[in-house]
Amino acid sequence: MKVNGKTPIFMFGVTGWYEDWSRVQAALPSSVVLIFRGGEGLRLSASGGAFQWVDINSNDPFDEQIGAQDNFYSAATQKPNLITIGSTYKGFNDTSAKWGTNRVVDQHCAQTWLDTFANIGKHYSASNQLPLMQVVTWNDYEEGTAIESGIDNCVYLAPSLSGNTLNWSVKGGSEATIDHYTVFSSTDGKNLTKLGDVPAGSHSLDLSSFKLGSASLYVKATGKSSIRNVMSAPIAFRAGDSAPAVALSVSQPSDFTINASLSSGGSMASSTIDFGDGTVANGSSAAHKYSAPGRYIVTATAIDNAGASSVAVAAVEAKAAASGVTILGPGNSATVNWPTMLTASANSGAPVTRMNVYLDGQLAYATSGGLINTALKVFTGTRQIVVEAIDSAGATQRSSVGVVAEPGDLPPNAVVNVRTLSGNTVLACSAGSRDPDGFLLSWHYLFSDGANLFTPAAVHTLAGPGSYSVGLTVMDEFGATGSASQNFSTSSSSPQHAQQSLPSVGALPSPESPQQKPEPIRPY
Repeated sequence: MKVNGKTPIFMFGVTGWYEDWSRVQAALPSSVVLIFRGGEGLRLSASGGAFQWVDINSNDPFDEQIGAQDNFYSAATQKPNLITIGSTYKGFNDTSAKWGTNRVVDQHCAQTWLDTFANIGKHYSASNQLPLMQVVTWNDYEEGTAIESGIDNCVYLAPSLSGNTLNWSVKGGSEATIDHYTVFSSTDGKNLTKLGDVPAGSHSLDLSSFKLGSASLYVKATGKSSIRNVMSAPIAFRAGDSAPAVALSVSQPSDFTINASLSSGGSMASSTIDFGDGTVANGSSAAHKYSAPGRYIVTATAIDNAGASSVAVAAVEAKAAASGVTILGPGNSATVNWPTMLTASANSGAPVTRMNVYLDGQLAYATSGGLINTALKVFTGTRQIVVEAIDSAGATQRSSVGVVAEPGDLPPNAVVNVRTLSGNTVLACSAGSRDPDGFLLSWHYLFSDGANLFTPAAVHTLAGPGSYSVGLTVMDEFGATGSASQNFSTSSSSPQHAQQSLPSVGALPSPESPQQKPEPIRPY
């Protein structure tokens, strides 16, 4: 890869360590350019450019962080001499990562993906193009950023026939995520023949010119770039016949059980109800108990005597039936280890619109709807998990459990060494610190003059000569900590250069809020 004729080296998080960038630059060939993450790439003297990544608001998983993107592009346009690399992302979710700290950016049913593209368009154009753009993904499925499997737009389709016109409605997600529709016919339910494309915003196709006799018709919603395509259930067309309109009613009589009932405005020769998990029942009504909690699409099909069909579709949540919040797992007083699977559901007088998860009072996860089924990172020790549900009327309900997390986790060993760089400026280093059964996630230096730094190595200039100390606390991936301290002295009567504070890459949980989310340096 070449950028402006040079080979770029991307620097991700390395400024958390102490580097002498003048020596680095002197050793680099002129054909190499260093590209740093975000704002530091626009500020550091050693930087030849900056790339944007994804920023995370730990207090609001529904914040797409478009404001952070805005700030980056606004600053980058003021530095035309530097290489600017933008970013797009579908969301973020590191709850399944061993190094994660429950950081989430909701996908908003593919809207986050589209919004990050749209934001680039606010700052750049065909006449002022963004030089480069990267898709934020580690391609390892641990951060919820991978796009290889396609981005879910939550859409499902409900087809219907009116004479020779095929109609369909879009449900569950936004049509803004759809590029166009394609209608297919099939005579055997396996091989498809394309009838035509329909632009997004239109929801019908006139079948008169196709001279169809008997065929099953399908509608495919083709998603915009990297967004999954969605295929409708088949609907049977018979020339000269119109199947009666149908309606589908669903209810939940007990845990994980859905009752589905199909009603018709005319005679039905047969009917089926597909519960979306591979279970298909014959007849106009059926009850089904799901083996796992989740969101499912129920499709009811009614067939008349001539073989034409009508279709009705509904989305359901398979969950506990009780009112309020039900935590299905883990149980109260349970011992948990990573990944801790949390399953909870809620029912209220109005539709549940949001559910929040708090670990020791800190927001750890949130989702829309009335169902949670997610992995969580729970730091070692006795912790409280609170699940909160909010309905469309603003009513709030809660439930909680206590758990004992990671009882076998061994604490890390901290080692701190101090070296005088010049005058009253010292380098505190954590080299030698290690975790016997995992890896270090964050570092916290506290100097005796009150300075706090959260980097693997810390450069600090003291106010004057004297005797000082520095304490280092390191934390492993499950929240266990180890500490060490070192006394040192400085002799210069005045600092020989200004204090250097390295960018913060981590923050240890405080005793008052042990489940806070540090920004870890990712292990390799």
